[in-house]
Amino acid sequence: MGLFKKANLPLAIACIMGATPSLAEETTQTEQENKSNLVIEQVVVTAQKREQNLQDTPIAISAFYRDALDDLKVRDISDLTSSVPNAQIAPSPGGSTGATITIRGAGMINPAITWEPAVGIYVDGVFVAKNLGGLFDLAEIERMEVLRGPQGTLYGKNTTGGAINVITRKPTQEAGAKVKFGVGNYGLFETGVSLDTGEVGVVSGMNIAAMRRSRDGFYDNEDSGAPFTAPIQVDEFNKQDSEAFRLAVGFDLSETVELSYVFDWSKQDNTPAYGQYEPGVPASTPSGFETAKTDRLEEGSLDGAVYERSRTDGHAVNITWDMTDNLTLKSITAKRGMKFDDSNDYDGTQFAGFNTERHVDFDQASQEFQLVGETDVMNFVAGIFYFDESADAINPFELGGALNVDNQYGVDATSYALYGQADFNVADVITLTVGARYTEEEKDAYVSHVGAAAAGLGVDYQAEANETWDNFAPMFVASWFVADDLTLYGKVAKGWKAGGFNGEA
Repeated sequence: MGLFKKANLPLAIACIMGATPSLAEETTQTEQENKSNLVIEQVVVTAQKREQNLQDTPIAISAFYRDALDDLKVRDISDLTSSVPNAQIAPSPGGSTGATITIRGAGMINPAITWEPAVGIYVDGVFVAKNLGGLFDLAEIERMEVLRGPQGTLYGKNTTGGAINVITRKPTQEAGAKVKFGVGNYGLFETGVSLDTGEVGVVSGMNIAAMRRSRDGFYDNEDSGAPFTAPIQVDEFNKQDSEAFRLAVGFDLSETVELSYVFDWSKQDNTPAYGQYEPGVPASTPSGFETAKTDRLEEGSLDGAVYERSRTDGHAVNITWDMTDNLTLKSITAKRGMKFDDSNDYDGTQFAGFNTERHVDFDQASQEFQLVGETDVMNFVAGIFYFDESADAINPFELGGALNVDNQYGVDATSYALYGQADFNVADVITLTVGARYTEEEKDAYVSHVGAAAAGLGVDYQAEANETWDNFAPMFVASWFVADDLTLYGKVAKGWKAGGFNGEA
Protein backbone atom coordinates (compact mmCIF):
# COMPACT_ATOMS: atom_id res chain seq x y z
CA MET A 1 0.00 0.00 0.00
CA GLY A 2 1.05 3.59 -0.35
CA LEU A 3 0.77 6.29 2.26
CA PHE A 4 0.79 9.83 0.97
CA LYS A 5 -1.18 13.05 1.03
CA LYS A 6 -3.39 13.80 -1.93
CA ALA A 7 -2.37 16.86 -3.93
CA ASN A 8 -5.55 18.69 -2.98
CA LEU A 9 -4.52 21.79 -1.07
CA PRO A 10 -6.91 24.09 0.77
CA LEU A 11 -7.68 27.37 -0.91
CA ALA A 12 -7.81 30.20 1.60
CA ILE A 13 -9.21 33.70 1.73
CA ALA A 14 -7.70 35.64 4.59
CA CYS A 15 -8.55 38.93 6.27
CA ILE A 16 -6.27 40.81 8.64
CA MET A 17 -7.31 43.66 10.92
CA GLY A 18 -4.66 45.57 12.82
CA ALA A 19 -4.17 48.67 14.90
CA THR A 20 -1.15 49.99 12.97
CA PRO A 21 -2.30 50.86 9.40
CA SER A 22 0.42 53.49 9.04
CA LEU A 23 3.09 50.78 9.02
CA ALA A 24 1.31 48.90 6.26
CA GLU A 25 0.90 52.10 4.22
CA GLU A 26 4.57 52.95 4.66
CA THR A 27 5.63 49.46 3.58
CA THR A 28 3.36 49.55 0.54
CA GLN A 29 4.70 52.96 -0.48
CA THR A 30 8.30 51.72 -0.13
CA GLU A 31 7.54 48.66 -2.24
CA GLN A 32 5.94 50.80 -4.94
CA GLU A 33 8.94 53.15 -5.01
CA ASN A 34 11.35 50.22 -5.25
CA LYS A 35 9.37 48.67 -8.08
CA SER A 36 9.29 51.94 -10.00
CA ASN A 37 13.03 52.43 -9.53
CA LEU A 38 13.83 48.74 -10.14
CA VAL A 39 15.58 48.55 -6.78
CA ILE A 40 15.96 45.22 -4.98
CA GLU A 41 15.34 45.66 -1.25
CA GLN A 42 18.16 44.40 0.95
CA VAL A 43 17.29 41.05 2.55
CA VAL A 44 18.80 40.70 6.01
CA VAL A 45 19.43 37.21 7.44
CA THR A 46 20.93 35.96 10.69
CA ALA A 47 22.08 32.55 9.45
CA GLN A 48 25.66 33.28 10.62
CA LYS A 49 24.57 34.58 14.06
CA ARG A 50 24.80 38.22 12.98
CA GLU A 51 22.77 40.42 10.67
CA GLN A 52 24.02 40.21 7.08
CA ASN A 53 22.83 41.06 3.62
CA LEU A 54 21.68 37.81 2.00
CA GLN A 55 23.85 38.50 -1.05
CA ASP A 56 26.95 38.71 1.16
CA THR A 57 26.27 35.44 3.00
CA PRO A 58 28.29 32.50 1.56
CA ILE A 59 25.59 29.91 2.24
CA ALA A 60 23.05 28.32 -0.09
CA ILE A 61 20.06 29.89 1.66
CA SER A 62 16.43 30.73 0.96
CA ALA A 63 14.89 33.39 3.21
CA PHE A 64 11.21 34.26 3.66
CA TYR A 65 9.94 37.26 5.61
CA ARG A 66 6.50 37.60 7.18
CA ASP A 67 4.83 39.15 4.13
CA ALA A 68 6.16 36.40 1.87
CA LEU A 69 5.06 33.73 4.36
CA ASP A 70 1.56 35.21 4.38
CA ASP A 71 1.48 35.36 0.58
CA LEU A 72 2.57 31.71 0.37
CA LYS A 73 0.02 30.69 3.04
CA VAL A 74 2.74 29.09 5.15
CA ARG A 75 1.27 27.51 8.29
CA ASP A 76 4.11 25.12 9.08
CA ILE A 77 7.47 24.35 7.50
CA SER A 78 6.02 21.79 5.06
CA ASP A 79 4.33 24.64 3.15
CA LEU A 80 7.78 25.86 2.02
CA THR A 81 8.43 22.80 -0.16
CA SER A 82 7.47 24.35 -3.49
CA SER A 83 9.50 27.50 -2.78
CA VAL A 84 12.89 26.05 -1.74
CA PRO A 85 15.24 24.52 -4.34
CA ASN A 86 16.81 21.12 -3.58
CA ALA A 87 14.45 20.56 -0.65
CA GLN A 88 11.46 18.36 0.11
CA ILE A 89 9.45 18.92 3.30
CA ALA A 90 6.52 16.58 3.80
CA PRO A 91 4.60 14.69 6.47
CA SER A 92 6.22 11.42 7.49
CA PRO A 93 4.82 8.17 6.04
CA GLY A 94 1.66 7.15 7.84
CA GLY A 95 1.18 10.47 9.63
CA SER A 96 0.52 14.18 9.29
CA THR A 97 2.57 15.76 12.11
CA GLY A 98 5.95 14.10 11.57
CA ALA A 99 8.42 16.10 9.46
CA THR A 100 10.27 14.30 6.68
CA ILE A 101 12.84 16.83 5.43
CA THR A 102 15.31 16.12 2.66
CA ILE A 103 17.85 18.65 1.36
CA ARG A 104 20.13 17.70 -1.52
CA GLY A 105 19.12 14.09 -1.03
CA ALA A 106 20.08 13.95 2.65
CA GLY A 107 17.13 13.07 4.88
CA MET A 108 15.56 10.68 7.35
CA ILE A 109 12.24 9.11 6.35
CA ASN A 110 11.65 6.94 9.42
CA PRO A 111 9.90 9.02 12.12
CA ALA A 112 10.77 6.59 14.95
CA ILE A 113 11.73 8.34 18.17
CA THR A 114 15.13 6.61 18.31
CA TRP A 115 16.25 8.19 15.02
CA GLU A 116 17.57 11.69 14.41
CA PRO A 117 16.81 14.04 11.50
CA ALA A 118 19.46 14.82 8.89
CA VAL A 119 18.06 18.35 8.59
CA GLY A 120 17.76 20.33 11.80
CA ILE A 121 14.82 22.56 12.76
CA TYR A 122 15.77 25.52 14.97
CA VAL A 123 13.14 27.77 16.59
CA ASP A 124 14.76 30.99 17.79
CA GLY A 125 18.06 29.13 17.99
CA VAL A 126 16.65 26.10 19.84
CA PHE A 127 17.09 22.71 18.17
CA VAL A 128 13.94 20.58 17.68
CA ALA A 129 15.32 17.09 18.06
CA LYS A 130 12.87 14.71 16.36
CA ASN A 131 11.03 14.23 13.08
CA LEU A 132 7.97 13.05 14.99
CA GLY A 133 5.79 16.00 15.92
CA GLY A 134 8.01 18.31 13.84
CA LEU A 135 5.13 19.82 11.85
CA PHE A 136 3.66 22.07 14.51
CA ASP A 137 2.08 25.50 14.19
CA LEU A 138 3.82 28.59 15.53
CA ALA A 139 2.13 31.89 16.16
CA GLU A 140 3.87 35.11 15.05
CA ILE A 141 6.57 33.84 12.69
CA GLU A 142 8.84 36.70 11.59
CA ARG A 143 11.16 34.89 9.22
CA MET A 144 12.22 31.47 7.96
CA GLU A 145 15.66 30.63 6.59
CA VAL A 146 16.45 27.34 4.86
CA LEU A 147 20.20 26.59 4.80
CA ARG A 148 21.50 23.85 2.52
CA GLY A 149 24.52 21.72 3.44
CA PRO A 150 26.23 20.94 6.77
CA GLN A 151 25.92 23.72 9.36
CA GLY A 152 27.93 22.34 12.28
CA THR A 153 30.18 25.39 12.66
CA LEU A 154 27.22 27.72 13.25
CA TYR A 155 24.60 25.72 15.13
CA GLY A 156 24.66 23.83 18.40
CA LYS A 157 23.39 20.44 17.21
CA ASN A 158 25.08 18.68 14.33
CA THR A 159 23.18 18.48 11.03
CA THR A 160 24.31 16.85 7.79
CA GLY A 161 21.76 17.94 5.20
CA GLY A 162 21.02 21.48 6.31
CA ALA A 163 19.01 23.59 8.72
CA ILE A 164 15.62 25.31 8.86
CA ASN A 165 15.92 28.42 10.97
CA VAL A 166 12.57 29.73 12.28
CA ILE A 167 12.63 33.19 13.86
CA THR A 168 9.53 34.42 15.68
CA ARG A 169 8.60 38.08 16.03
CA LYS A 170 9.95 40.06 18.97
CA PRO A 171 7.45 42.07 21.04
CA THR A 172 7.12 45.70 19.99
CA GLN A 173 7.67 48.67 22.31
CA GLU A 174 4.27 50.08 21.33
CA ALA A 175 0.90 48.64 22.24
CA GLY A 176 -1.16 47.16 19.43
CA ALA A 177 -3.38 44.29 18.38
CA LYS A 178 -4.08 42.25 15.27
CA VAL A 179 -6.86 39.83 14.43
CA LYS A 180 -6.98 37.63 11.35
CA PHE A 181 -9.20 34.93 9.98
CA GLY A 182 -9.47 32.86 6.85
CA VAL A 183 -11.83 30.42 5.18
CA GLY A 184 -11.35 27.99 2.32
CA ASN A 185 -12.44 24.78 0.69
CA TYR A 186 -12.52 21.44 2.53
CA GLY A 187 -14.21 23.39 5.33
CA LEU A 188 -11.01 25.27 6.16
CA PHE A 189 -11.39 27.84 8.91
CA GLU A 190 -8.55 29.60 10.69
CA THR A 191 -8.40 32.47 13.11
CA GLY A 192 -5.70 34.20 15.11
CA VAL A 193 -5.12 37.08 17.48
CA SER A 194 -1.93 38.88 18.52
CA LEU A 195 -1.64 41.44 21.30
CA ASP A 196 1.36 43.67 22.17
CA THR A 197 1.30 45.38 25.55
CA GLY A 198 4.10 47.81 24.78
CA GLU A 199 6.97 48.95 26.97
CA VAL A 200 6.34 48.92 30.73
CA GLY A 201 9.29 49.61 33.06
CA VAL A 202 12.06 47.07 32.50
CA VAL A 203 9.72 45.10 30.24
CA SER A 204 10.64 46.25 26.76
CA GLY A 205 7.58 44.51 25.34
CA MET A 206 5.25 41.54 25.68
CA ASN A 207 3.38 39.69 22.96
CA ILE A 208 0.56 37.19 23.42
CA ALA A 209 -0.58 35.34 20.32
CA ALA A 210 -2.96 32.45 19.65
CA MET A 211 -4.30 30.73 16.56
CA ARG A 212 -6.63 27.91 15.61
CA ARG A 213 -7.10 26.03 12.36
CA SER A 214 -9.51 23.28 11.35
CA ARG A 215 -10.14 21.49 8.06
CA ASP A 216 -12.20 18.57 6.80
CA GLY A 217 -10.46 15.45 5.57
CA PHE A 218 -9.30 14.88 1.99
CA TYR A 219 -10.73 11.33 1.76
CA ASP A 220 -13.76 9.47 3.07
CA ASN A 221 -13.60 6.29 5.14
CA GLU A 222 -16.61 4.17 4.14
CA ASP A 223 -17.78 0.79 5.44
CA SER A 224 -17.18 -1.68 2.62
CA GLY A 225 -20.05 -3.91 3.69
CA ALA A 226 -17.93 -7.03 3.15
CA PRO A 227 -18.42 -9.97 5.54
CA PHE A 228 -16.03 -10.62 8.43
CA THR A 229 -14.78 -7.01 8.44
CA ALA A 230 -14.04 -4.91 11.52
CA PRO A 231 -16.00 -1.67 12.09
CA ILE A 232 -14.45 1.58 10.86
CA GLN A 233 -13.55 4.16 13.54
CA VAL A 234 -13.43 7.52 11.69
CA ASP A 235 -15.34 9.01 8.76
CA GLU A 236 -12.49 10.97 7.14
CA PHE A 237 -8.74 10.71 6.56
CA ASN A 238 -6.36 13.69 6.89
CA LYS A 239 -8.82 15.74 8.92
CA GLN A 240 -7.05 18.49 10.83
CA ASP A 241 -7.67 20.42 14.03
CA SER A 242 -4.77 22.45 15.44
CA GLU A 243 -4.19 25.15 18.04
CA ALA A 244 -1.12 27.21 18.91
CA PHE A 245 -0.20 29.71 21.61
CA ARG A 246 2.87 31.85 22.18
CA LEU A 247 4.02 34.20 24.93
CA ALA A 248 7.10 36.36 24.38
CA VAL A 249 8.47 38.84 26.92
CA GLY A 250 11.52 41.09 26.57
CA PHE A 251 13.46 42.74 29.39
CA ASP A 252 16.03 45.55 29.25
CA LEU A 253 18.04 44.68 32.33
CA SER A 254 20.64 47.36 31.64
CA GLU A 255 22.06 49.34 28.74
CA THR A 256 24.11 46.34 27.68
CA VAL A 257 22.05 43.32 28.82
CA GLU A 258 18.80 42.07 27.30
CA LEU A 259 16.77 39.05 28.35
CA SER A 260 13.87 37.42 26.55
CA TYR A 261 11.57 34.57 27.51
CA VAL A 262 9.46 32.68 24.99
CA PHE A 263 6.89 29.98 25.65
CA ASP A 264 5.27 28.19 22.72
CA TRP A 265 2.58 25.52 22.78
CA SER A 266 0.94 23.60 19.96
CA LYS A 267 -1.67 20.85 19.79
CA GLN A 268 -2.90 18.86 16.81
CA ASP A 269 -5.82 16.43 16.87
CA ASN A 270 -6.00 14.91 13.39
CA THR A 271 -7.15 11.74 11.72
CA PRO A 272 -4.49 9.51 10.12
CA ALA A 273 -3.42 9.65 6.52
CA TYR A 274 -5.20 7.45 3.98
CA GLY A 275 -3.31 4.22 3.38
CA GLN A 276 -4.59 2.71 0.15
CA TYR A 277 -4.21 -1.01 -0.46
CA GLU A 278 -2.37 -1.83 -3.68
CA PRO A 279 -2.40 -5.53 -4.56
CA GLY A 280 0.76 -7.23 -5.72
CA VAL A 281 0.82 -9.15 -9.02
CA PRO A 282 3.33 -11.86 -10.04
CA ALA A 283 6.34 -10.56 -11.92
CA SER A 284 9.89 -11.55 -12.80
CA THR A 285 11.43 -9.44 -10.04
CA PRO A 286 13.75 -10.54 -7.20
CA SER A 287 10.79 -10.50 -4.81
CA GLY A 288 8.51 -12.24 -7.31
CA PHE A 289 5.91 -9.44 -7.11
CA GLU A 290 5.43 -5.92 -8.34
CA THR A 291 2.96 -3.28 -7.22
CA ALA A 292 -0.10 -3.02 -9.41
CA LYS A 293 -0.71 0.33 -11.05
CA THR A 294 -3.71 1.57 -9.04
CA ASP A 295 -5.26 5.02 -9.38
CA ARG A 296 -5.63 7.06 -6.24
CA LEU A 297 -9.14 6.50 -4.88
CA GLU A 298 -11.37 9.11 -3.28
CA GLU A 299 -12.37 6.82 -0.41
CA GLY A 300 -11.19 3.74 1.45
CA SER A 301 -12.21 1.28 4.16
CA LEU A 302 -9.72 1.10 7.03
CA ASP A 303 -10.61 -0.27 10.44
CA GLY A 304 -7.38 0.57 12.30
CA ALA A 305 -7.06 4.26 11.40
CA VAL A 306 -8.41 6.08 14.46
CA TYR A 307 -6.44 9.13 15.61
CA GLU A 308 -3.19 11.10 15.42
CA ARG A 309 -2.50 13.54 18.23
CA SER A 310 0.58 15.64 18.83
CA ARG A 311 1.33 18.13 21.59
CA THR A 312 4.51 20.18 21.81
CA ASP A 313 5.66 22.90 24.16
CA GLY A 314 8.86 24.82 24.71
CA HIS A 315 10.49 27.29 27.07
CA ALA A 316 13.47 29.38 25.99
CA VAL A 317 15.46 32.07 27.82
CA ASN A 318 17.85 34.16 25.71
CA ILE A 319 20.34 36.55 27.32
CA THR A 320 22.41 38.96 25.22
CA TRP A 321 25.30 40.89 26.77
CA ASP A 322 27.07 43.51 24.67
CA MET A 323 30.44 43.27 26.38
CA THR A 324 31.93 45.92 24.06
CA ASP A 325 30.87 47.60 20.85
CA ASN A 326 32.37 44.69 18.91
CA LEU A 327 31.90 41.72 21.22
CA THR A 328 28.63 40.05 22.29
CA LEU A 329 28.03 37.06 24.55
CA LYS A 330 24.77 35.15 24.10
CA SER A 331 23.18 32.44 26.22
CA ILE A 332 20.30 30.20 25.05
CA THR A 333 18.71 28.01 27.72
CA ALA A 334 15.84 25.84 26.53
CA LYS A 335 13.57 22.96 27.40
CA ARG A 336 11.10 21.29 25.03
CA GLY A 337 8.63 18.45 25.36
CA MET A 338 6.50 16.42 22.98
CA LYS A 339 3.75 13.84 23.38
CA PHE A 340 2.51 11.87 20.40
CA ASP A 341 -0.24 9.26 20.08
CA ASP A 342 -1.61 7.55 17.02
CA SER A 343 -3.53 4.47 15.97
CA ASN A 344 -3.01 3.53 12.35
CA ASP A 345 -3.84 0.89 9.75
CA TYR A 346 -0.92 -0.47 7.73
CA ASP A 347 -2.67 -3.26 5.83
CA GLY A 348 -4.93 -0.79 4.00
CA THR A 349 -8.10 -2.84 4.40
CA GLN A 350 -11.12 -3.18 6.68
CA PHE A 351 -9.99 -6.64 7.71
CA ALA A 352 -8.08 -7.13 10.96
CA GLY A 353 -4.60 -7.27 9.44
CA PHE A 354 -1.66 -5.18 10.64
CA ASN A 355 -2.67 -2.32 12.93
CA THR A 356 -0.38 -0.38 15.27
CA GLU A 357 -0.41 2.20 18.02
CA ARG A 358 2.35 4.59 19.09
CA HIS A 359 2.45 6.42 22.39
CA VAL A 360 5.55 8.60 22.65
CA ASP A 361 6.85 10.78 25.47
CA PHE A 362 9.87 12.96 24.67
CA ASP A 363 11.79 15.66 26.57
CA GLN A 364 14.90 17.63 25.71
CA ALA A 365 17.02 20.27 27.45
CA SER A 366 19.86 22.35 26.03
CA GLN A 367 22.31 25.07 26.97
CA GLU A 368 24.32 27.04 24.45
CA PHE A 369 26.78 29.92 24.78
CA GLN A 370 27.85 31.96 21.76
CA LEU A 371 30.58 34.57 21.47
CA VAL A 372 30.09 36.83 18.44
CA GLY A 373 32.58 39.53 17.57
CA GLU A 374 34.49 41.45 14.95
CA THR A 375 37.83 43.17 14.47
CA ASP A 376 39.29 45.22 11.64
CA VAL A 377 40.22 42.08 9.72
CA MET A 378 37.69 39.44 10.73
CA ASN A 379 34.25 38.45 12.06
CA PHE A 380 33.92 35.38 14.23
CA VAL A 381 31.45 33.10 16.00
CA ALA A 382 32.41 30.63 18.73
CA GLY A 383 30.10 28.40 20.71
CA ILE A 384 29.79 25.66 23.30
CA PHE A 385 26.74 23.42 23.33
CA TYR A 386 25.16 20.89 25.71
CA PHE A 387 22.12 18.77 24.82
CA ASP A 388 20.23 16.05 26.71
CA GLU A 389 17.20 14.08 25.57
CA SER A 390 14.97 11.28 26.85
CA ALA A 391 12.52 9.40 24.62
CA ASP A 392 10.18 6.49 25.40
CA ALA A 393 7.75 4.76 23.04
CA ILE A 394 5.03 2.18 23.61
CA ASN A 395 4.41 0.69 20.16
CA PRO A 396 2.06 -2.36 20.31
CA PHE A 397 0.79 -3.93 17.11
CA GLU A 398 -1.68 -6.63 16.24
CA LEU A 399 -1.90 -9.25 13.51
CA GLY A 400 -5.21 -10.70 12.44
CA GLY A 401 -7.04 -9.02 15.30
CA ALA A 402 -5.84 -11.60 17.81
CA LEU A 403 -2.04 -11.86 18.00
CA ASN A 404 -0.62 -8.88 19.86
CA VAL A 405 3.01 -7.85 20.29
CA ASP A 406 3.84 -5.56 23.20
CA ASN A 407 6.73 -3.51 21.81
CA GLN A 408 8.49 -0.79 23.86
CA TYR A 409 11.72 1.06 23.22
CA GLY A 410 13.51 4.29 24.04
CA VAL A 411 16.77 6.19 24.14
CA ASP A 412 18.58 8.63 26.43
CA ALA A 413 21.27 10.72 24.75
CA THR A 414 23.74 13.41 25.79
CA SER A 415 25.74 15.55 23.39
CA TYR A 416 28.58 18.06 23.88
CA ALA A 417 30.06 20.27 21.18
CA LEU A 418 32.56 23.05 20.57
CA TYR A 419 32.22 24.96 17.32
CA GLY A 420 33.32 28.15 15.64
CA GLN A 421 34.17 29.92 12.43
CA ALA A 422 35.91 33.14 11.40
CA ASP A 423 35.72 35.32 8.28
CA PHE A 424 39.05 36.91 7.31
CA ASN A 425 39.00 39.93 5.00
CA VAL A 426 42.24 39.23 3.12
CA ALA A 427 41.44 41.89 0.51
CA ASP A 428 38.74 44.43 -0.26
CA VAL A 429 36.85 41.90 -2.36
CA ILE A 430 38.15 38.57 -1.00
CA THR A 431 37.02 36.86 2.23
CA LEU A 432 38.27 33.51 3.49
CA THR A 433 36.24 31.63 6.08
CA VAL A 434 37.51 28.74 8.20
CA GLY A 435 35.52 26.79 10.76
CA ALA A 436 35.54 23.58 12.78
CA ARG A 437 33.38 21.56 15.13
CA TYR A 438 34.12 18.88 17.71
CA THR A 439 31.25 16.70 18.94
CA GLU A 440 30.98 13.95 21.52
CA GLU A 441 27.73 12.03 21.93
CA GLU A 442 26.60 9.15 24.15
CA LYS A 443 23.40 7.11 23.83
CA ASP A 444 21.71 4.52 26.04
CA ALA A 445 18.93 2.54 24.37
CA TYR A 446 16.56 -0.25 25.31
CA VAL A 447 13.93 -2.44 23.65
CA SER A 448 11.32 -4.79 25.11
CA HIS A 449 9.72 -7.06 22.51
CA VAL A 450 7.17 -9.35 24.17
CA GLY A 451 4.57 -11.41 22.32
CA ALA A 452 6.55 -11.94 19.12
CA ALA A 453 6.92 -15.69 19.69
CA ALA A 454 3.17 -16.18 20.01
CA ALA A 455 2.67 -14.13 16.85
CA GLY A 456 5.18 -16.21 14.91
CA LEU A 457 7.54 -13.26 14.53
CA GLY A 458 10.64 -14.76 16.12
CA VAL A 459 11.51 -14.80 19.80
CA ASP A 460 10.66 -12.51 22.69
CA TYR A 461 13.59 -10.47 23.91
CA GLN A 462 14.70 -7.54 26.03
CA ALA A 463 17.93 -5.71 25.38
CA GLU A 464 19.93 -2.64 26.41
CA ALA A 465 22.86 -1.01 24.64
CA ASN A 466 25.25 1.89 25.08
CA GLU A 467 27.65 3.61 22.70
CA THR A 468 29.75 6.78 22.47
CA TRP A 469 30.86 8.61 19.33
CA ASP A 470 33.08 11.62 18.66
CA ASN A 471 33.94 13.60 15.54
CA PHE A 472 35.96 16.54 14.23
CA ALA A 473 34.43 18.34 11.22
CA PRO A 474 36.20 21.24 9.39
CA MET A 475 34.83 23.81 6.95
CA PHE A 476 36.37 26.25 4.44
CA VAL A 477 34.86 29.00 2.25
CA ALA A 478 36.35 31.44 -0.24
CA SER A 479 34.18 34.43 -1.24
CA TRP A 480 34.76 36.95 -4.04
CA PHE A 481 32.60 40.10 -4.05
CA VAL A 482 32.61 40.71 -7.79
CA ALA A 483 30.27 43.71 -7.66
CA ASP A 484 27.69 45.28 -5.38
CA ASP A 485 25.06 42.88 -6.69
CA LEU A 486 27.22 39.82 -7.43
CA THR A 487 29.11 37.46 -5.09
CA LEU A 488 30.87 34.22 -5.99
CA TYR A 489 31.87 31.67 -3.36
CA GLY A 490 33.09 28.12 -3.02
CA LYS A 491 32.52 26.03 0.09
CA VAL A 492 33.80 22.71 1.42
CA ALA A 493 32.17 21.38 4.61
CA LYS A 494 32.04 18.08 6.43
CA GLY A 495 28.81 16.94 8.03
CA TRP A 496 28.46 14.30 10.72
CA LYS A 497 25.75 12.58 12.72
CA ALA A 498 26.16 10.08 15.55
CA GLY A 499 25.09 6.48 15.17
CA GLY A 500 22.02 5.11 16.86
CA PHE A 501 19.75 2.19 17.62
CA ASN A 502 16.65 0.89 15.85
CA GLY A 503 14.03 0.45 18.53
CA GLU A 504 11.53 -0.86 15.98
CA ALA A 505 13.68 -3.82 14.95
